[in-house]
Amino acid sequence: WYKSKFDALSKQVTVSTEALQSSKSEIAELKRTIQVLEIELQSLLSLKSALESTLQETDQRFRGELQRLQGSVHLLEEELTQVRGDIARQGDEYQRLLDIKSRLELEISVYRRLLDGEDTRTVNRDVEESLLSTRKVKMIVEEVVGGKVVSSRVQEVNPRF
Repeated sequence: WYKSKFDALSKQVTVSTEALQSSKSEIAELKRTIQVLEIELQSLLSLKSALESTLQETDQRFRGELQRLQGSVHLLEEELTQVRGDIARQGDEYQRLLDIKSRLELEISVYRRLLDGEDTRTVNRDVEESLLSTRKVKMIVEEVVGGKVVSSRVQEVNPRF
């Protein structure tokens, strides 16, 4: 009876020892897996931190670039407004000079006729007719952004004497 009990206990000890060894090796394997996963986690956290830092730097760089470009656009818009004003002033000046030229040409033709001995009444009538005629100049101003007309206006320029 003892022997069978002892054999049964020995068998049970052997089975338990094998189970214990199997459990110990499984625990060791799980510990290695945990270590590998923790290392991978740390690696991924470091990568995440590096990517977030790079994202912030890129964001700041592009914000600065955007502000610089907006400043350039603002300066160019101011310059464009100034150029448009200059063009309008030059157009007015050109018109004024054309009117002066026309009057001078008329005056020269009157003097030529008088020097040639033409009747003063004919000359006076021609002068009155040319003085009564008027010239109208219309200027079309279009604002173009990106190749498309955003605004357009017609401006009548009155000759100055």
